[in-house]
Amino acid sequence: MSNEKQSSIDKEFVPYAEALALKELGFDELCLGYYTIYSDGEVKFFTSDKGFRNLEAPTFSQCFRFFREKHNLIGGVQYIGGLKPETTWWDIYVIGHFNTDIGEMSMEYQPFEEAELELLKKLIEIANEQQIRKIP
Repeated sequence: MSNEKQSSIDKEFVPYAEALALKELGFDELCLGYYTIYSDGEVKFFTSDKGFRNLEAPTFSQCFRFFREKHNLIGGVQYIGGLKPETTWWDIYVIGHFNTDIGEMSMEYQPFEEAELELLKKLIEIANEQQIRKIP
């Protein structure tokens, strides 16, 4: 597989730091990708079922479903404006249980993938805050 094709596949999976945070929140689903951590601290991403799995690498779709089903959080990326990819801007939003607005909508991101990653980070942050509030 060429490097160009591999890098386009990699975009479907969340980065290592977010995969680790999701695991700490209870994400425990089988994934098509995974991260392997070597003894020297190097982290590598793989998309096959071969090798030693240290950490599952979920797709963005799996993550958003996890937050919807386990934390009652729904997030989205909203178009702001722009006619070309290099001039198009996006906002993120998060809605919680009973349609309550949570999170920020005043941020502008470019490109779409940056907005999607920031949305995931915001969902992780909110879910962590909710778990802290539940602890007596």
